[in-house]
Amino acid sequence: MDRDTQWRQQRGTMVGFILAGILAAGTMAFAFMACGGYAIYATLVIVGIGAMGSFHYLLWGRSMMHEVADERRAEELRRQLEAEDWPRGEDDEPHDFRRF
Repeated sequence: MDRDTQWRQQRGTMVGFILAGILAAGTMAFAFMACGGYAIYATLVIVGIGAMGSFHYLLWGRSMMHEVADERRAEELRRQLEAEDWPRGEDDEPHDFRRF
């Protein structure tokens, strides 16, 4: 990836985050006007649930991914060796039995 492509990709990511922030701010402003101060409490609950989910992923999800990484590599190696054991030739192609 050249420097220009990398810069464009980073710029696209930044634009996405900025637009998401503007949308979130607009949604919060509307919720505050519609519900008053209760919107702040609802937002805190949502942020708290998101923080708990992130903590759960960091605590369990990543460790479980690392635990099964060896099994995943072994399975990929088994499939690769199995594919090498059975080389496909012209005789291995499926036959068309409709002509019989």
